Amino acid sequence: MLKKGELGLLAKNINEMAERIESLFEELRKEKDILRRIINSIPVAIFVISVDGEIVMANDAFKGIVHEDNVEGRLYWELLREAELNLFIQQSKKSLKDMQKELTVGKDPFLCSIKYLEEEKEAIVVLHNIAILKETDRIKKDLVANVSHELRTPLTVIKGYVETLIEIEDEEEKKKYLKIIDRNINRMLSMVKDLLFLSELDTRASLSVEEIDIEELIEEIHKIFLPKLKEKGLYFKVDVDPSSKIIYADRTKLEHALINLIDNAVKYTEKGGISIKVLKEKALVNIEVSDTGIGISEDHIPYIFERFYVVDKSRSRKKGGAGLGLSIVKHIVELHKGKIFVKSTPKKGTIFTISLPASA
Repeated sequence: MLKKGELGLLAKNINEMAERIESLFEELRKEKDILRRIINSIPVAIFVISVDGEIVMANDAFKGIVHEDNVEGRLYWELLREAELNLFIQQSKKSLKDMQKELTVGKDPFLCSIKYLEEEKEAIVVLHNIAILKETDRIKKDLVANVSHELRTPLTVIKGYVETLIEIEDEEEKKKYLKIIDRNINRMLSMVKDLLFLSELDTRASLSVEEIDIEELIEEIHKIFLPKLKEKGLYFKVDVDPSSKIIYADRTKLEHALINLIDNAVKYTEKGGISIKVLKEKALVNIEVSDTGIGISEDHIPYIFERFYVVDKSRSRKKGGAGLGLSIVKHIVELHKGKIFVKSTPKKGTIFTISLPASA
């Protein structure tokens, strides 16, 4: 039996424990309030859904999209009647993988990201409105296309006069400077041509798919680079698997993509050469363009397909590159519902692999 003093001490300890628990709960409540205020201040729509599709939590930006304040406890598809979004959430739910996709909600384009929480069996869905980014991108593309169109005519005229002057000029000193002018005009015309081609891919992205003898196409491209290959003493090897000889693609666009890849390979290879392999792998045809050139360092790899991205600006100025070639290649490959991969080792070489669907 507890004595009076012991009872008092026990009561004191219980009171202190109760006060401590109350203090901890108050701290948790404050932290929860701070977290909720932070989440509500984010201008991107965020909501968390349970395994049954019930909304566990949502911020103010999400409530603004669905025009509802009381969303917790309700099913997300009752509030977001968007077939594309709901299908995407269901696909992610089945795969249990983090996914990202651009889709339309209402009238605006959104970038939707889904992150799964394994322990909680819940998913965080983030909807980022990219309407302004899309409009800005469209304005930039229109500007580039219009400026390129305006530049092409005067540059062509200047080139014509420079070529005439080179032909009639007898003094070697003057001819040397005229040739420098001609070389730089060619570089500018090449850049304008690439910009216009990119603009065409952006605005009129259609394909004229046909049956192509890939071995024959590569041989035709080989002829274009023959003088440069001989000048640099580079080999050009082609290995086409018989089962991959016929592929289905837009001939003009695929030719453009391969020319860009081979042009880069020849441009940045001084010893060795270029190898092209074509091999069928299940439902895909892989076209591999490899070289023994200078290679690309790992930190540049994630950015090489961006427009105007140049790995080495000083070398690019000497070689005449504008950082558009690989962007064009990626555009063309993705138009064919394909993918492009790159592996590179500095001072050893680079391998670009275009992977296209084998059937039309």
